[in-house]
Amino acid sequence: MKKKYFILLPFLLCFLYLSAQNLELKHIDFIDKKGNKIDAEFGQFYVLENRGGLSESKKLKISFVRFKSTNPRPKSPIVYLAGGPGGSGIETAKGERFSLFMKLRETSDVILLDQRGVGQSNILSKCPYYAEFSQYNAIEKQEYLSKTISNIQKCVDFWKSEGQDLEAYNTSENANDIDDLRKILGVDKISLIGISYGSHLAIEYIKRFEKNLDKVVLASIEGPDETIKYPKDTEKFVNKICFLAKDNYGFLPKYPDLKNKILKVHEALNKQFKVIPFTNKEGIKDSVAISNFELQGIITNFYLKNPEEQRKLPALYTKMYNEDFSDIVQYAILVKKYARTINPMSFSMDMSSHISDERNLKISKQISESIYGTSLNFLYYEWMNSIDFKHLPDSFRKLEPNSVNTLLLSGDLDGRTYVSSAKKIAKKFKNGKHIIIENGGHDSFLTSETVGRLVSDFFKNIKTDDRKIKLPTIPFI
Repeated sequence: MKKKYFILLPFLLCFLYLSAQNLELKHIDFIDKKGNKIDAEFGQFYVLENRGGLSESKKLKISFVRFKSTNPRPKSPIVYLAGGPGGSGIETAKGERFSLFMKLRETSDVILLDQRGVGQSNILSKCPYYAEFSQYNAIEKQEYLSKTISNIQKCVDFWKSEGQDLEAYNTSENANDIDDLRKILGVDKISLIGISYGSHLAIEYIKRFEKNLDKVVLASIEGPDETIKYPKDTEKFVNKICFLAKDNYGFLPKYPDLKNKILKVHEALNKQFKVIPFTNKEGIKDSVAISNFELQGIITNFYLKNPEEQRKLPALYTKMYNEDFSDIVQYAILVKKYARTINPMSFSMDMSSHISDERNLKISKQISESIYGTSLNFLYYEWMNSIDFKHLPDSFRKLEPNSVNTLLLSGDLDGRTYVSSAKKIAKKFKNGKHIIIENGGHDSFLTSETVGRLVSDFFKNIKTDDRKIKLPTIPFI
């Protein structure tokens, strides 16, 4: 009996703490990047940093913005979960998705959550240590790996010395924060919109708190065991771009041999690194060196996400095939800067989500057989297999069937979270509807009026027979 109470103690303390606090709300003028202004509420509440700890845990202040509904009888509040991990829900609303949130107000209050460790919910210090990568050296994968691992250890030690519990920044605790938000709002049920990592987080909430949900929209779906993407899926996606580029939707120019050029460029760079000359902002002649590993990362992270970026890919590879690498100068410099340090929230969330043994084995076999390896995830696959960081249990990476009323959205030109994976996830949603958005990318389709109307109708209980939506074609340049 004593053991039972001992196990329940952390959860009892969390409940008592949440019950004792008050929600802090103040009225604000919310202004988006276009100057649109709306009356809103800025809210804050406290959660325990580590609910599973037996000792007293630090308190975290979680922030959100609420757009009150224009409906006199609003339905369950809709909570928006940004991607990343590390994206701010509050900042997202200042961009192109502002109109979507305004449309959703016709049904419900809309809540833009800054997740723990993000934006106005962040108390984590910036790591003062950096790994150095010279602009003038072509850096191979092993050098990136050894230097980043060494620097990560310094950063983790620094955060520990600051009393910051990095292991508490995981998707399960993130989901607990959402349910604490529900409680502090005093509602029985909430609805969710999650995109990319936000869908990964929403799925964890579904697993833990299904009975507390009204409706869910999952966009650009990342399943519980899909933090690290399959190299072969990335290659299949690039093959699709090569196929589309042959005819270029009937436009000019056409690229009949793009796949061959891609293979030749990477084959040559694998044998000999490239030094790219350029003139810097001061008008001085400069250069940057690039390895094949760096080019892999540039392509997968800067050119595959949405059709707006993909449209440049055939011309880019054609130029590089002809020894002109000038178009990637800024990215060649950026990739070296990106690897210098880590964002604590993003790092912790991905590392703790981890990877199943089965998926790990499959990926290890695919790396050498694919053009881009694991570069879409930069070095996270290698870090997961090299760094001792506490990860969530195996059950976290499994998904059982559920009965949540869910709308699942996938772009068939999403170069981050692939349709083939989303279809498998969708089968677990007994009351789910999976809609494929033709010409839709990873996140740009959420700004489409057609998709916005679809999402709004879903929350209004307006049924649609659509299983596929077609957005305008974006030809290759």
